[in-house]
Amino acid sequence: MQIESWYFNLHVFVFIYSKASTAPQPTKGFYRALEILQPHQTFIVAPINSESYKLQENITVCSLKDAIKEFKSN
Repeated sequence: MQIESWYFNLHVFVFIYSKASTAPQPTKGFYRALEILQPHQTFIVAPINSESYKLQENITVCSLKDAIKEFKSN
């Protein structure tokens, strides 16, 4: 199962990609969407039990709890 969503604000465009896997692997379609949309930051939200980590410079893999914290702090 995967869910894609977009978050717009006057200054920042964030792409949120949800995966049900504890070891999420983005698809070709994911990377194509990033190419087209060009978000400032991308979060892959998954049921991970570890700390959030960077998959690439602007792509962070994190738990739902960490994603909520990130959005509340900004």
